[in-house]
Amino acid sequence: MSSPPETLEDALENVLDIQNQVFTISYCIMLGNTPIEEDAECVKLGEFKYRNFEVQVIKMVDRVATKAGCGFEWQSGKAVVSAKLVGKDNWIIINVADDTA
Repeated sequence: MSSPPETLEDALENVLDIQNQVFTISYCIMLGNTPIEEDAECVKLGEFKYRNFEVQVIKMVDRVATKAGCGFEWQSGKAVVSAKLVGKDNWIIINVADDTA
């Protein structure tokens, strides 16, 4: 016999509250094939602002490119959503491109 369907009240009791959980954001910033910075940050839900991060990364790459005597043109970025014990084939990959690309 199959189990009876879960009621809305039962489902709400089983929802995991993640508002105070800490998540790890790992990143690698590249200029061409050269890594500029690789690190990880621990943040709570809602603390990480991708657009602010993107602006800081562009400034960082600009400083490194200027110091190296070369220019750069931002082409794309990639965000990967994964979790502990989730296989790579189930990761969510989000390609980020500017409005002109």
